[in-house]
Amino acid sequence: MSPTTRDARLPYAALWFGMLAPGAAWSIQEVATYAVVAHSCYPRSRPLFAPSVGGTWVTALIVTVVALLAALAALWVSSREWRRHRSTDHEGWREELLGTRGGTARYLAFWGVTHSVIFAALILFNGIALFIVPTCSY
Repeated sequence: MSPTTRDARLPYAALWFGMLAPGAAWSIQEVATYAVVAHSCYPRSRPLFAPSVGGTWVTALIVTVVALLAALAALWVSSREWRRHRSTDHEGWREELLGTRGGTARYLAFWGVTHSVIFAALILFNGIALFIVPTCSY
């Protein structure tokens, strides 16, 4: 693989990371925190057969912080690629986009920023809920 081919593919990997990582981080955060909290809180009337996870709230908080960091990393990558592919010359922009395949990169960068902001907000709201709502209400 020549260096130019590798350099041409590398931004697309970063763009796909910026677009897909925030949703994956939110999904993993949802599933992991639900599993941890449900295991330690359910069923309320009978004891669990398996021992409860120690530090349920702390574990859920750590998962939330890691997911938020992943979403923010994706936001940084997407915004960097958006600035990199932004056209400063508005004359002949159609020809430039058609000639350099910059339209695809700008599209992925734009939606990567959008997804990152939305999913980072969702992860942050889940983190705030850890402080407001009791983990197990008996």
